[in-house]
Amino acid sequence: MTAQMIEIAGQKLVGLAEADYIRLCGYAEDNADAPAALLAEARHKAGEEYVPSLLIDRLASGDSPLRVWREHRSLTRQARSEKVALSKMTISGIERGTRDTNSANWRRLADASAVDIDDLIPLTDGQE
Repeated sequence: MTAQMIEIAGQKLVGLAEADYIRLCGYAEDNADAPAALLAEARHKAGEEYVPSLLIDRLASGDSPLRVWREHRSLTRQARSEKVALSKMTISGIERGTRDTNSANWRRLADASAVDIDDLIPLTDGQE
């Protein structure tokens, strides 16, 4: 890397080739990201699950969290039905949003999906 030192109006400046400048910006960005990466690695080693971006994209687009997590865990409605003692039709209705359920059932569904209950209950208008 070559740099040219210049002084304009009493201020010292450095001129770099564009490729060198871009490379230095990349190093600076990597350096800024390093603490977050180390924290994420520590959380993963402590048992926190990495979640694929496709799953996040589906949730963000409004897909049923219950369905998204069921499919992510490779569970059929039948398998989930057996785990939580609810009928397949009930689970299907909850996934489609045409059937409501109580907090005890949400807890069982969350446990069967190995997620927090807050990860399953869909947001209603006005919630964030």
